[in-house]
Amino acid sequence: MLLYRSIMYLSESRSFIFITNRRLDEWTSSALDLHTMETFKDRIMNSSKQIIFK
Repeated sequence: MLLYRSIMYLSESRSFIFITNRRLDEWTSSALDLHTMETFKDRIMNSSKQIIFK
């Protein structure tokens, strides 16, 4: 929950780069709290640009 709050605060006040080794559509299925993870994913993707390296 601390990670969620920290990233929500930073996303409202600054730009940041978020790097992950999972596809974003896999995040929801891998979390224990599905609703929080879906909300988290939606909020960080709001007004963002996504770059995928293969």
